[in-house]
Amino acid sequence: MKYKIIEEYYDEKKREYSITIQNKYGRFTGKAYCNKEDVFSIYTGARYAEIRATIEYAKFRYKQEKIKLNTVKNLYKDLTYNAYLAQMNQTALHSVNIKIRDYSQSIQDWKNLYEYLEKRIPELDKEREKILSRTKKDK
Repeated sequence: MKYKIIEEYYDEKKREYSITIQNKYGRFTGKAYCNKEDVFSIYTGARYAEIRATIEYAKFRYKQEKIKLNTVKNLYKDLTYNAYLAQMNQTALHSVNIKIRDYSQSIQDWKNLYEYLEKRIPELDKEREKILSRTKKDK
């Protein structure tokens, strides 16, 4: 999954970090709000904003793959509608079945990615809280 960060912006008044990534599928933006008490606030905000932009990208790809799958399923129905055509098009049916399998797997992969990333943000928050509590104890 290649992408390039094309825009980073930190608004000090709102304490909001915004990152826009771009790849061949378009631009995707993620935002995160920074905590005033957090020493690593800007870094953490940038990291979370990038994860959220990646989530948007994964959701976009998930939707695209679902459209492709539905299209191929409709093609399969059209090919099997007539028994005579179905016999003539065994190779085509096999190819369509392979595409259905591939798109189904791709949909599941993209869904797993964005669900994993959505769960990852709270885990990162817990890790950050542990670090902050250790630094407060040291003071």
